Amino acid sequence: MFAWVITYLVDNAVVLGGAASVLTIVEVVFAPFRSIARYRRKPEAVLIANPEVFAAPAPAAPPSGTIQMDVAAFTDLQKRLRDGARTELAQAHGYERKRLEEKIDALNQRLANPDEALAQQQAIIVRLEDQLSRRSNEIGGDDLAAAKAAVDQGDFAKAKALFETLNSRTTPDVRANADANFALGQIAEAEIRWHDAYAHYKRATSLSDDLEHLAAYAGMTWRLHLTDEALPLYQRLCEDAKSAFGDKSPEYATDLNNFACVVDAKGRYAEAEGLYRQVLAIDRVTIGEAHPSYAAHLSNLALVLYEQGRYAEAEELHTQALTIDRATIGEEHPDYATRLNNLALVIQAQGRYAEAEGLYAHVLAIDRATIGNHNPDYAIHLSNLAAVIHAQGRYAEAEGLYIEALAIDRATIGEGHPGYGSDLSNLAGVIEAQGRYAEAEELYTQALAIDRATIGEAHPDYATDLNNLAGVVQAQGRLAESEILYTEALAIDRVTIGEAHPEYAKHLSNLAGVVRAHGRYTEAEGFYAEAFKVARSALGKAHPNTLTIAANFLNLLEMHIPTSTHLAEVRTLLS
Repeated sequence: MFAWVITYLVDNAVVLGGAASVLTIVEVVFAPFRSIARYRRKPEAVLIANPEVFAAPAPAAPPSGTIQMDVAAFTDLQKRLRDGARTELAQAHGYERKRLEEKIDALNQRLANPDEALAQQQAIIVRLEDQLSRRSNEIGGDDLAAAKAAVDQGDFAKAKALFETLNSRTTPDVRANADANFALGQIAEAEIRWHDAYAHYKRATSLSDDLEHLAAYAGMTWRLHLTDEALPLYQRLCEDAKSAFGDKSPEYATDLNNFACVVDAKGRYAEAEGLYRQVLAIDRVTIGEAHPSYAAHLSNLALVLYEQGRYAEAEELHTQALTIDRATIGEEHPDYATRLNNLALVIQAQGRYAEAEGLYAHVLAIDRATIGNHNPDYAIHLSNLAAVIHAQGRYAEAEGLYIEALAIDRATIGEGHPGYGSDLSNLAGVIEAQGRYAEAEELYTQALAIDRATIGEAHPDYATDLNNLAGVVQAQGRLAESEILYTEALAIDRVTIGEAHPEYAKHLSNLAGVVRAHGRYTEAEGFYAEAFKVARSALGKAHPNTLTIAANFLNLLEMHIPTSTHLAEVRTLLS
């Protein structure tokens, strides 16, 4: 998630939107807007390095006589559960509200792909019935039959009560207690009680550290954004897959991809890039380059290149992934929409706003026909459309779309999610662009609080939000305070994205603006010169961001340092 566009406010405002823009030389008060682009990357289902453990996305054949729910009945049940959760949400507060928001989010995900969700549910049923059968000597025959019959119809209450009873017994059989906790975790996961599932899986793993327990525990840490906790778990799964299947196997590639996703989420982009490239090398000699999973892994690599500001490389890879998708999953699939959204992000980052807007509109049309307009992925794509509309100066329109995205966020992922923080920051940006500085500052402050509680203060996105807050503080004349914030953002940039990244150029240019406002012209010249060099190298001479930095740099030189050696170079570019 990255900021991507600079504008500035002047006494007679001039926004540089392209090479042909008119340049008016005025004293600039530099108050840039930056939005955070949103995209979604999901780890694949973990393949466990144990042939006896159920691990594949499709379930094993159900036991003879099992009554199976069809897709239509399953979809109807999920809709009824979602409607009930939405009704409860209207009266809920605190933890209960968060729990219901998570439940609605998961139900939306199930409804987006009911065939896959039903297969996963049937897999849980197979596992639970197996565990019930293994404990049959401790369970009465009638209770066992009733629990199995209910589970077959997706009702886990009786099984839950039995496993809770088994788990409460004092027994020297550690494995039995671990299995009971794992079963309770499976039930909690099926019923979309993520925090309960997490607690049970963690307990099961602590009692019996086998791969089935570990994989379930790791998956729940990812779902709950517990990346510090997830990292060693996914690393362990990689090591086990490598030991069991070898380092050239599809199983190892899947676990390596999952580990890379967590590393990426921590903001360790160069490391994640290397891991994704290893995954693709394995794919080429196993599943081949025409497989949907190869497209997914290619898209992940493209995203981490995007995060490092290597937009042309990322665009090429996204285009390749979409070509594979068209030949495999088709153009009406939710995953195709997600990858088309990711391509639009890269095109937008290169300043091709009209082209990106058209792609986002296409993405949303697919969403409406597949996942619907109450899904968190729909909110992500809506927010990205709002960002590119904002970049084109249509502020009121963008504000309305951001507000709509936030409403979906509140009803799905909740207000404590980093995605909600991103959309809050984006809304603040468009409000700032309309001169409502106090309102924008409050929203930026809220976004930073969410960042601190989720991604942490050492993440590139935290730096972006610090930069955003600095801009609106500067716009209100609090120059010393804004300089401190810009400096802090740049310190994070240096140890995360590096000094050759276009985001670093924008943040440095912003610092130059506030240093200039203090009257420290020579110091500002040095910052602008470095920012100009980085932007020109990373984005090219014709990119709107490069042109904006150049315009502000030229304004400083012509008004305050007319003998600068940089003057001719900057004039040449803008001519």
